[in-house]
Amino acid sequence: MTTVKRIFYGIFVVLLTILVSQSMAKAQVQGCSQSGHPVTTGGNQFPLRVDESLFLEPASLEIKLLNIEDSRCPSDVQCIWAGQVTATISVISDGQSLGVFPLTLKAGQEDLAVANVEGHSIQLINVVPYPMSTQSKETLHYIATLAVSQI
Repeated sequence: MTTVKRIFYGIFVVLLTILVSQSMAKAQVQGCSQSGHPVTTGGNQFPLRVDESLFLEPASLEIKLLNIEDSRCPSDVQCIWAGQVTATISVISDGQSLGVFPLTLKAGQEDLAVANVEGHSIQLINVVPYPMSTQSKETLHYIATLAVSQI
């Protein structure tokens, strides 16, 4: 019986260690959308629509998605240039504007997708939906996914 207890204890310790290490690895910036609901994407990635804000605590930062400019080649067309998409954000701390930052996804220029503000790295990860030639850009309701981490 003692051997069985040791085995279960060993398994318990290993599982607990794995859970704790995963929790620490996924230590995230806590945020909520403009509606006040927590963002539930997991990790440190947050989806935002135009005119929505993300509030980060305890840093007291507000990140607002101001607009999306999309010149990506539609997925159902062959283009000579892939294009790019830019999400423009504003960052506010304690009611004070820290600036407006364009974050651009462009092939081969990953540095354009990152802004470092007040000890945080804000990176544009993705913008959906991807354009199609049959859709008007005015009818698209873009969602930008931002990754936020402390630096």
